[in-house]
Amino acid sequence: MAEKSFGVKEVNLIGASGTPTITSPNNLNLNAVNVAISTNVSIGGTLSVSGGISIGGTLTYEDVTNIDSVGLITARSGVITPNVDVDDFITVGSNIQLGNAGIITATTFSGSAASLTSVPAANITGTLPAISGANLTGITITPTNSDIQGMWTVGGSASGYTFTGPGQDGSEQNPDIFLVRGQRYRFVNSLTSGHPFAFRNFDNNADYTDGITGSQSGTQDFNVQHDAPSALKYRCTIHTTSMLGNIYIIGGKRGILTSDTTPSGASVSYDGIPSWATKITFVFHQFYLSGSNQTLVQLRNNAGNITSGYHSNSLDQSNGAVTYWSTDGFILATNNSGHRYAGKVEINKIADLKWISNHTINKNNAAGSNTTIRNGNGMVTISGTAPTGITVKSSGTDTFDSNSKFSIYYE
Repeated sequence: MAEKSFGVKEVNLIGASGTPTITSPNNLNLNAVNVAISTNVSIGGTLSVSGGISIGGTLTYEDVTNIDSVGLITARSGVITPNVDVDDFITVGSNIQLGNAGIITATTFSGSAASLTSVPAANITGTLPAISGANLTGITITPTNSDIQGMWTVGGSASGYTFTGPGQDGSEQNPDIFLVRGQRYRFVNSLTSGHPFAFRNFDNNADYTDGITGSQSGTQDFNVQHDAPSALKYRCTIHTTSMLGNIYIIGGKRGILTSDTTPSGASVSYDGIPSWATKITFVFHQFYLSGSNQTLVQLRNNAGNITSGYHSNSLDQSNGAVTYWSTDGFILATNNSGHRYAGKVEINKIADLKWISNHTINKNNAAGSNTTIRNGNGMVTISGTAPTGITVKSSGTDTFDSNSKFSIYYE
């Protein structure tokens, strides 16, 4: 039969039972503007579509082995696969990359980090944000010999320095600064080269540099030495009178020059006082001389005993309030033979070569009665170097009794 074309508006396949079948020896082509199928379609072979597919509902994949998509794929409950083969990285959005080396790169991370553990410190880089350290534990800090114990920011103007830091709020001009021997401090000069910050000796006639490093126009560290003097000054090298203040240094172990000593003869001397000492204490018990001489306490330095320049007194309240004077040493009124004296003499440094003394003595007789008080003070400006020792002697030729005991300390 010859091939003929014919027009059909509607084809109804009917039958009482079974599945109607349309059979073609070759391909079956449906050529129309739209092919509408109002019910389910079951395809037993391969569906090849050269154009596009528009789906108004849901496209359900059952046991799909491979999906090749150029757009987004949304899984109903998740994608499960034994391996994901990524040649380079997966980009999620514009800010997250999942790399094939196990590295996640993102612009920012947010959320709780409660489950992060065993993060090596060497792998934490960059600037950490300001956080509370109240709950941080297990942090070990190893101290070093360069640690700073206190720091001040030095400010002010030509009328005076100010300090902001331990003990100072920056409101006072040229305040006293207190340091401790064996500690390290930092001074940060915010005024820079307009007001160079210098450390000076207490007499303000030379720079003090022992233990100091850094720049007078920037940051200086002061490693306060154990032999540092008790007082220094600071000043501006330009405004030397208006920007000027005091530094006081404390601390250090009390040194023993001699202890529980029984003197002999008319004079005993002890050396070994360091240059940093600012206080010398002479204490004594059952102390007396063989006659009626007074006792003199003299400072010593590298030239020997300092035997002149004193202005000292000792008031004997048991003898009509008689005052004894001496320019040869710090005098103690011990002029009653056979009486025992106990007390203390303190000699304090005021400036580099200026020293003052004060004493209080208890006097009683051999029976331990007839107690009276003797006290006094004195001063001396020595020449040469700082004191290195002390001499305790009779003002004449009387000698110390063998029951006498005394100790000498410095600090």
